[in-house]
Amino acid sequence: MLAREIKIRTLVKQQRFIEEQLRATISKEDGNPSYKYIGQVYPEVIEYFEKSGFSVIEVNSSFLRALTHGQPVYLFRISNEIKLTENELKQSAEYAEGDIEEDSEGEENIFKKFLENLGGLTT
Repeated sequence: MLAREIKIRTLVKQQRFIEEQLRATISKEDGNPSYKYIGQVYPEVIEYFEKSGFSVIEVNSSFLRALTHGQPVYLFRISNEIKLTENELKQSAEYAEGDIEEDSEGEENIFKKFLENLGGLTT
């Protein structure tokens, strides 16, 4: 059966492709960790990513369907269930230190202010 053979041969490829695209969000300048996938996503792939802490949402929009010639659009984003500990927040600030510099007026960077507003965390 052709459909079964196609699914067998493409399921893991699809999972790996989406995983690489999600990894690429780490280097995005805007910090947006979401990824949109245009095309069919296998239920097994959705389940894999949901178990890994992502929300996978099919965006139902007639406008998008027209733009994608009838292909579905899925949005992969980090689940709201993923909460960071204080140590993980500090680790995030350390990663950001190299990316966010103080502006020319010497004001504190935005990320430090964000952490302080969360409860006095500083780097």
